[in-house]
Amino acid sequence: MLARDLRYFVMLSRTRHFTRAAEELGITQPALSKGIRRLEETIRAKLVVSSNRRSVELTEAGQVFASRARIILGDIDAAVAEATMQSGQARGNLRVGAGPIFADEYLPTAIADLVERFPDLSFSVIADLNTKLLDRLQEGDLDLVFCTTFEVPKLPQLCSEDLDINAMVILFRKGHPLEDRETLQPRDLTEYEWVMQESSYLTRKWLENKFATLDLPPPRIRVETAAHRFAQHLVERTDLLSFLPAPGVLPNLCQRFVPGLEWERRVGAVYRAMASYRQQPGS
Repeated sequence: MLARDLRYFVMLSRTRHFTRAAEELGITQPALSKGIRRLEETIRAKLVVSSNRRSVELTEAGQVFASRARIILGDIDAAVAEATMQSGQARGNLRVGAGPIFADEYLPTAIADLVERFPDLSFSVIADLNTKLLDRLQEGDLDLVFCTTFEVPKLPQLCSEDLDINAMVILFRKGHPLEDRETLQPRDLTEYEWVMQESSYLTRKWLENKFATLDLPPPRIRVETAAHRFAQHLVERTDLLSFLPAPGVLPNLCQRFVPGLEWERRVGAVYRAMASYRQQPGS
């Protein structure tokens, strides 16, 4: 079984389309089709079936094999990476996932340092929900994820290291009616509308649950966004409130801790037990 054919199949399982998979791999469609047939013959199982035109669906065997193939490729790449690192020259592509706060505040400095230290190492950075990023890490699509570590599932194949603790704060603009209040209570916040993440985000769920626990009506969300900078600039220009990590808050905004809404979150790096660098074709 060729690792090349595994890569072909994994890409096809992601795109579910021969044309797009071939374009992503930089090969012709006939070469891709030949590789998939060769793989099916090797394992003696049908992995994909045509749905319409060049689209495909995974068979039951294909779904199981796709998950295992990602892990196998990750281990192959990890072995190559370890040998490369031993030579003192990292190369290939490091696939990094990050939640919004990491993508905005932490990664630019970290990636800039690595770019300087390892000239032959390239990077693919993806910002998304922590839960989605962790799923992709387990599947072998990512090598490293920066996120809140309390969300990391307790699995033997995942390792995590805490890097920092983020305190969550209530944000509002300078000159806001709340600024002159010496102390704030959660009930004071119900007078105003909010800019918050979508309902699927843990931060929003946490805040809504806290309001419910305190017998308060849920926050009135006027604007939904996962973009922290956009949220802060919007708060700066309106009477909207927000609830964001203190690191990276714009200096011209007011940030306050409110009794009953204190939350400190551990954040850090998560990686598979054998982290991988994806070798570029021909490397």
